[in-house]
Amino acid sequence: MNNELVNSMSLEVESKGHAVGDKRLNRTTKVINNHVIKVGYPEGVPNLPNIIDKYKTDWVRMYPSFKKACSRLIADSTTRQAVILNTTKFDTVMPCFLSFQVLINETGNYDMIVYQRSGDVAKLEDDMVYFEYVMYKVSKATGVKINNLVIHYGSFHK
Repeated sequence: MNNELVNSMSLEVESKGHAVGDKRLNRTTKVINNHVIKVGYPEGVPNLPNIIDKYKTDWVRMYPSFKKACSRLIADSTTRQAVILNTTKFDTVMPCFLSFQVLINETGNYDMIVYQRSGDVAKLEDDMVYFEYVMYKVSKATGVKINNLVIHYGSFHK
């Protein structure tokens, strides 16, 4: 599914995006601001995806807030405070995905919402594997089956 998603998002950014100069990377990108992707997992994430090496540092940084978020979700399945932060040092670290939030939705199922300041279509497939990893870990720790992954991008580009 991730390959199909990457292809469709690449076409969408190409057709709907506007050109922006990226001074940091010295290139021009096609960008869609304030973009949302929603992917359904009717049965949840069935197997633990392997964590990709480039995300291991993120997981270590996120783990303390992961434990707190899981404790909050276990204590109150309707909490809005089940938030996993990628960092608390935003003055020195600027990760692309800032936080994850697990919320009960209008159907009684659970969504994991990723707030991402910047996302590159070329990295979407790897990002999805990592997001599925986090979904699985939350589900395993809490017993809550997460049925939807919703990614909010500040800037989605290629």
